[in-house]
Amino acid sequence: MGFISWIKRKILRNAAARWDHQYAAGKWEMLKQEEEKQRLELALYFLKKYSAQPRVLEIGCGEGDFSVLLKAGDYLTYTGIDVSELALRKAREKAGHNMQFISIDMDRMKTTAQYDVVLFNEVINYSRDIPTLLKKLKAQSLAPYGVVIISVFDHKYSDAIWEKIECILKPVEEAEVTGAKGKWKLKVMK
Repeated sequence: MGFISWIKRKILRNAAARWDHQYAAGKWEMLKQEEEKQRLELALYFLKKYSAQPRVLEIGCGEGDFSVLLKAGDYLTYTGIDVSELALRKAREKAGHNMQFISIDMDRMKTTAQYDVVLFNEVINYSRDIPTLLKKLKAQSLAPYGVVIISVFDHKYSDAIWEKIECILKPVEEAEVTGAKGKWKLKVMK
């Protein structure tokens, strides 16, 4: 049973089903901890600093933990995307004015809308091809004066992730948040 169960979980289940299973099992409840909130508040600070009432796209929005920090005057529109429909249902329950949530894989996302701020909160490392994703985003979705805010937890692969990101986007500003679990680096990029 153990090996067959592993095959079903890891190989046969599609990405959306895997993420739904993880949300249902409570694996992502840790995102509600205080040190996670500090990271989200730093992202909000950058959002406000670099754009007054932006059109916001959050890629990998999960249950909407960042969106609940946004007040009506902080943004013009907010679009959150995530592959987990289960997480998006919870996000929609918390949704504020001019907010929409769409179920789609970030690597398959297609949009003609322009955004002033694009946010990747602890999610860019799940992309199958970071450079291609960022090139497409920059060409199709990022307004000419827009910024991309990226948060990556510091671990043994984070330098390699930042290298892939920085071959497409250049950092404008960066900061770190340190907590009991470790350190997060957030960068504002163009």
